Amino acid sequence: MPRWAGLGVFLVGPFVPWLIARAGYRNYTVFCFLAAAASIGALAAGPGFAGWCVSRLLLGMALGSLWILTEAWLNEIVPDAARGRANSVFQFCYSIGFMAGPGLVMAVGFAGGLPIAFMVVMALVGGIATLFLPQPTAPTADAGRLDLRVAREALPLISVAFVTGLVETALYTMLPIFGQKAGFGEQGALSLLIALSVGAITMALPIGLASDRYRRTSLLAGVSGGALISMLLLFAGTLSYPVALAACYLAGGTIIGMYSVSLVILGERYAHKALASVAACYAMAYALGSTFGGLMGGGSVEFAGAVGLPTLGTTVIGFFVACLLAGAARRRWRKGRSEASTQWEPT
Repeated sequence: MPRWAGLGVFLVGPFVPWLIARAGYRNYTVFCFLAAAASIGALAAGPGFAGWCVSRLLLGMALGSLWILTEAWLNEIVPDAARGRANSVFQFCYSIGFMAGPGLVMAVGFAGGLPIAFMVVMALVGGIATLFLPQPTAPTADAGRLDLRVAREALPLISVAFVTGLVETALYTMLPIFGQKAGFGEQGALSLLIALSVGAITMALPIGLASDRYRRTSLLAGVSGGALISMLLLFAGTLSYPVALAACYLAGGTIIGMYSVSLVILGERYAHKALASVAACYAMAYALGSTFGGLMGGGSVEFAGAVGLPTLGTTVIGFFVACLLAGAARRRWRKGRSEASTQWEPT
């Protein structure tokens, strides 16, 4: 995720629930698309360095708002039985767009007004398409605030966004350097990024379908375990190019799977209640993780060489998986004590 979009999420995120309550999902979304188009258009005017920074910041705030809006909107309107499927399609389309973006930029060029005009038109098309989408009921005025009490309650799931943001950004930022340090050459290093993206695209739908068929908390633990395995494989990938490709493919699918399944669980628990607040906190947690991901990824490779990147990923995801297992064990222990105390109650 671009740094300016991350900063935009931090600045606008706390106010998004309030803005949704006042304007409604559709009106606020259309406004954000128009603001994005205006910010992009301002870049073509050559406003100078200060104006460029302001335009980029406003664009980041508009994109950050759209990020929160789309995730909350989707989880509000889909039935729970199809929530995983809908979120998987959402993540699939996001991954396709993420890969297609650089190709479209190369097709329209880097110089002149054509790239700016193309992006402005795309933003306007997004705003027009929004007018035809079914709109959920906006939260009430009382619910239209960032509810930190609900955020604390959802913290274990919100932490997934921080973990995935950190590891995913570290991988996308440092995999080319990892590949070169491992001796795979420039083309081989770039292929690792392609494998990471292909994994995110091809595994999104199966994981989403599974989240509608199986217990979602168990699926989250299983997908997180798969992400941990991918980081362990990346250690062996420093010595074997095919293993590195397999590790990146698995990492791409399981990391986006962690994000998607936890978002499905949040939608299941908070739809029609405090979903806007939870979605805002979720997006801000991912943005915070991505901010640390680039810095920590670069530092790990600089300090430890090729093994630094899998060490970082294994440590972060391993700690999260350990917390998941500890939480599950604690819940089973409490359930066992409760059942035992019930058996010994006098009749």
